[in-house]
Amino acid sequence: MAWLPLIAMPARGADVSWRTDRSLLVATIEGALDAAVAPALRESLRRLLHKGGGRLIIDLSAVTHADINGLTVLVGTGRQASLLGGLLRLAAPAAELSGLLRTTGLDRQLRVFPSVEAAISGVGSP
Repeated sequence: MAWLPLIAMPARGADVSWRTDRSLLVATIEGALDAAVAPALRESLRRLLHKGGGRLIIDLSAVTHADINGLTVLVGTGRQASLLGGLLRLAAPAAELSGLLRTTGLDRQLRVFPSVEAAISGVGSP
């Protein structure tokens, strides 16, 4: 797994690492998705989206907390992927984040998968 050297994340915030798996770029976010990290995270995911040809999976299994700012970054990344003719798949959100995605209705707007493997194969989401 390679650590993303593109943007330095705030110390209190999130770390982003990435790898390639079966021609898809898989980004893993560790930490909080909140206002403190939103600008840097948005830029990091934008660069990864372009690096991956518009095809990006975001592994959310290590996300500890999310707020509206973090969710906005995910929605914006999904829109960018669509504009590039690509795809965004969210994978393995913890229970709190999964509930937040359901409560906000974003689970119907963004493709959410139970695991990274399911996201890579495209199985497990409507």
